[in-house]
Amino acid sequence: MTARQCSNHSLTTKPTRMEKYHWSHSPHLEDRIPVMEPPGGTDRDDMLRKRDVTKPLKVSLDVYNSVRIGGNNYGSLEENNKLASVTLLRSYMSDGVTRHVVESGGFYGTLFIPSGEGPFPGVVDMWGFSGGLREDRAALLAANGFAALAIAYCEYKDLPEQYGLFQLSYFESAIDWLISQPKVKSGGVGLVGLSNGGTLALALAAQLGHKVKAVVSVSGYPMFIGCSLATQTMTIPGYPANQNSSGDSCYLHFMSIFKSEELYTSGSPWAIPVEQISCPVLLVYGLDDLLIPNVEWMCEVIFRRMQQNRKKTFCTKLGLYGAGHLITPCYNPPCSRKYIKLLDEMWFVGGDNKTLFAKCCEQYWKRSLEFLFKYI
Repeated sequence: MTARQCSNHSLTTKPTRMEKYHWSHSPHLEDRIPVMEPPGGTDRDDMLRKRDVTKPLKVSLDVYNSVRIGGNNYGSLEENNKLASVTLLRSYMSDGVTRHVVESGGFYGTLFIPSGEGPFPGVVDMWGFSGGLREDRAALLAANGFAALAIAYCEYKDLPEQYGLFQLSYFESAIDWLISQPKVKSGGVGLVGLSNGGTLALALAAQLGHKVKAVVSVSGYPMFIGCSLATQTMTIPGYPANQNSSGDSCYLHFMSIFKSEELYTSGSPWAIPVEQISCPVLLVYGLDDLLIPNVEWMCEVIFRRMQQNRKKTFCTKLGLYGAGHLITPCYNPPCSRKYIKLLDEMWFVGGDNKTLFAKCCEQYWKRSLEFLFKYI
């Protein structure tokens, strides 16, 4: 791990909480896979959520002799079986990175600025159905030399508690504000988004081409589901997610929508006009994505539609064998199941092989950083 890929410098020695990993001393690979204890005693999902990125995680690594671990119950692990132990600090903000809360200018967000005079390439960072304001990826982007603005667009302060009609002006305000900052390179910014955030990134690039210089869409799809994007002259409609006549869970209902290939092709009223995108696009997707089993086909649709408008060189696909839907920066525990608070449901999103998924996250993070540096 290098400082240019993931920050490893601690700003404080007081951790917010401790994550604990255990390995057994065994020749079997599956017995050496780390298992994270769920924070706060919850077992709803296996996603690591770092709320306060100004403080590092304290990670305890313990190696036991011939101990097999079942589930999340570590009561059978005894001190006299421990072979070795080490405690590490995992930081999201490297030395010199500054954090600035933004609650004016027509949007909510947090800006992270690297150390130095700049100007730095600017990136707007958006997450998906999680809602709220997540800062961990933006902090890591700043640790790698980007002026990164994490923005909230749902379930935060006075923003809507549910997805609905989003206004292009909200996101454009954030982009304009970031471009105007003295330590940010002029001429445009990059957009990074995961899941619905990746879909938003594609839609914003199609509408704000002169302000967007690069897009990294991670597990994004070429159609809004359950939400729409309104501009001054038109609305990009979203497929109505509430039309669930089968009585299935929202998870199965969304999967059925994702499998309806006719909804995504050119000419569909729901399709995002990706052929209007004029900047380079990196499409990142997992080949073990259980939420969107046909995600590779979807990305091929985006690629072909951009190619038809002679923009083939602008679109690059990065399919990752073993990765699920929630592809995050490297060295975070891979997440294969996600609790969706808005729907009160557990969604199984793929990537059960933690070893393969972790390697995929390394590939994604390295390629995305190279891509953003090249084009912003």
